[in-house]
Amino acid sequence: MSYYATEKGIRNLSEEIARLTKKSRELESKTTETAQNCGDNWHDNPGLYALNDEADMQAKHINELSDILSNCQRITYPEKVTQVCVGSRVTVNINGCTECYDIVGYGESDPERNKILYGAPLARELITKKENESFTFKIAGEKREAKILKVEPIQDL
Repeated sequence: MSYYATEKGIRNLSEEIARLTKKSRELESKTTETAQNCGDNWHDNPGLYALNDEADMQAKHINELSDILSNCQRITYPEKVTQVCVGSRVTVNINGCTECYDIVGYGESDPERNKILYGAPLARELITKKENESFTFKIAGEKREAKILKVEPIQDL
């Protein structure tokens, strides 16, 4: 599978992998200490069991991010856009509420700041739509009416 990321996204992914790897080493140290102090049988040491679960989740997350990073296609965002695409800012009215979203590549999504990954359900509905285009779509089983008000390139990354 191919993933798309800008130079900044690739850098962010690399930094996140480094952060998680450091945290994983700290967990490993805690796990060893907990096993030595309280026994290494899960039924005798529920804290060890919880640490092992957390370490497993960390390892899976690191592996997922590493896979994305190793399969990334480096992209640059367009300077001009005529439709919603990766690298565009779209102002859209959905069910009477107007919002502005940046459609971004891996390593740059931040839903709290309306920066959504191009593969997210909402982004997939918006991609290829043009200004003044109205359409209906469903997310989470809910029907929504939408109209694209404005499409422009992202300027402030």
